[in-house]
Amino acid sequence: EPLRQELIKQLKKQFGNEIMIEDVPAGLHFFVKITTDLSYEEIINRASDIELELFTIKRFWLKDNDFPKNGAIYCIIGFANLKYAQIQEAVRRLYKVCRG
Repeated sequence: EPLRQELIKQLKKQFGNEIMIEDVPAGLHFFVKITTDLSYEEIINRASDIELELFTIKRFWLKDNDFPKNGAIYCIIGFANLKYAQIQEAVRRLYKVCRG
């Protein structure tokens, strides 16, 4: 899938070794781990401020006190509604959210 491949390529280019991508080449989502010192709440608020819909793994966690806090966030990247021409801007926004 050219769109999936281009999205992964741009994520790796923008984040370098600060992103781990678990890519199963099927479906319209994949799982990423992004190195950041920001909390999930900060990430979610910052994404909302710049109109980036971001699904962190926190929304699927049952108890906050069991949630991993290790200098990284875990997200599900969906691209069902993403157009090829929007990839670079979407990746730029995600980087801005995670880095400031």
